[in-house]
Amino acid sequence: MDEFQSKERFYQCCDKFGIAYPKTVIVPVGTETAENSYTEEALGFSYPIIVKPSNSGVYWKHPFDGMHKVYVSESPARTKEIIDTIFASGYDDSIVLQDMIPGNDSHMYVLTAYAGQDKKVKMMCLGHVLLEEHTPKGLGNHCAIITEKDQPLMEKFKDYLENI
Repeated sequence: MDEFQSKERFYQCCDKFGIAYPKTVIVPVGTETAENSYTEEALGFSYPIIVKPSNSGVYWKHPFDGMHKVYVSESPARTKEIIDTIFASGYDDSIVLQDMIPGNDSHMYVLTAYAGQDKKVKMMCLGHVLLEEHTPKGLGNHCAIITEKDQPLMEKFKDYLENI
């Protein structure tokens, strides 16, 4: 659990298992931020981008005005401002910058899996998101889904889960 509470370490594990995720840049805590560090050329992807804390558990312990779960940034200046604000709150873990995948809520999926103490997946349910939260602290949480089946995708994640 501790290993995967950090999105940074989670993405490293995804690399190991060949699980795709958006292009990502990690900003370590204590990084001296400069606007030119967040240009499209420096990041390797274009604006708008997603900015989010790597460790939500630590992040929510440092509330501040204007706090969001996930931020959408339109420019390097705004990215620097978000990062500086998060670090100034006392948050002491890395920050994730990601390529924003275009599309509305219906382009997202959620997979719920149940595993036994024997580390074997017993049941899985793939949900196609119809609507997600759009509040500042809820963005990214699904609130309406419909079940679907994608056996190859589910098998890939079953293998992943049973190996971690």
